Amino acid sequence: MKTIRVYFNYKHVDEPWGGANNFIRALHNAMSRAGGFEFAESIEDSYDVLFLNQLSMGPASGSRISPLSRIRQARGDPSAGKRILVRAINLRRHSHGPTLRSWLRDISRNKLLNMADMVIFQSHYQKSFFTKYGYKGKHDAVIHNGADAAIFHDSGSAVWDGKETLRMVSSSMSLHSIKRQDLIAKVSECEGVEVSHMGNWPDSVDSRKVKLLGVLGQKEGAAVLRRSHVLLHPAVKDVCPNVVFEAICCGLPVIYNDGAGSGAEIVAENGLPINEGSVEQIVGRLKDRYRQLKEHVRQTQRYYSIDRAVAQYIEVFSGLVNR
Repeated sequence: MKTIRVYFNYKHVDEPWGGANNFIRALHNAMSRAGGFEFAESIEDSYDVLFLNQLSMGPASGSRISPLSRIRQARGDPSAGKRILVRAINLRRHSHGPTLRSWLRDISRNKLLNMADMVIFQSHYQKSFFTKYGYKGKHDAVIHNGADAAIFHDSGSAVWDGKETLRMVSSSMSLHSIKRQDLIAKVSECEGVEVSHMGNWPDSVDSRKVKLLGVLGQKEGAAVLRRSHVLLHPAVKDVCPNVVFEAICCGLPVIYNDGAGSGAEIVAENGLPINEGSVEQIVGRLKDRYRQLKEHVRQTQRYYSIDRAVAQYIEVFSGLVNR
């Protein structure tokens, strides 16, 4: 395979900055290790693929948004061979509802995806709402995210014996209500349960008995995951939550929300849906299934690693350049 030169429009940082930053950092590092890739320093440079995390320029660039005019100028004449590959993120109509403000905000996002040579959706659920709200492209792929198994691994992972306190952990950098912090707090008051939360917590939601750990680095977060028995992730409208991949790589089954979102698609047989009407039954439900879930997690962990995701991304990069 010839060397492929890529410009990453999203500039990541090493400190915690949410799921997109974690994934782009892991992807960039893994592609560096894989060989066969070079990385351009500037959008004005010469390269084969302009790779975008939608229009975000990333935290290392001040979290600015790229104007479409900048992307068009950087691409130049499409016949010259420079390709645009976009990793889709979200639409405001999906996260905030179909308001006029949402429609105006989403115009440039849809234009970007429709002018791209290739679009990567993070889940089938994500592709469904982009298609509903204006995506008309013909070249796309669904590639689930992945976690860095060098950091997120299950060596020393805790195993629940069904008798001790069930240690649950949740994680979110976002303060948006779709993360369902209210449900996390509700679960924390269940008998026999201890809930810890990594990341940010909204002032508007009573944390009840949740232990707020604040924002942690990746290695600290991985250690917390391994000390825990279960990931509690009741969010809705998540397109492809990185923390689920990190938790499964650390050996944890997942309690997810089977409402709108990618929860069931991503977790599959590695967890159980939360019953909002009877969260107090969560311990009993897990007692019946925990060992089985833990074993299924062990058998399927490979799929949740960044190595699988990178292999699929590399295939897309190669196919795009050789099209």
